[in-house]
Amino acid sequence: GTILIERVLAQSLLPELQSGAYFFSTELIVLASRKGARVVEVPVDYSNPRADSKVRPLHDSMQVLHDMWTLRSRLR
Repeated sequence: GTILIERVLAQSLLPELQSGAYFFSTELIVLASRKGARVVEVPVDYSNPRADSKVRPLHDSMQVLHDMWTLRSRLR
């Protein structure tokens, strides 16, 4: 998806981010909402004409689960 974020908020959050790839946006949204930022979902039509996807379903799913567990532990 696409994320728009104010510069000041981004500058305060980016040093706290620890995950990358597919979990980056989730971690960014969780941390922003915990700092009191208003999070709004706006639909965006997107089309990816590339057929050569780099998604590895099993590996990427396991990485997201790991990142979720790590974030949950950090925020406790």
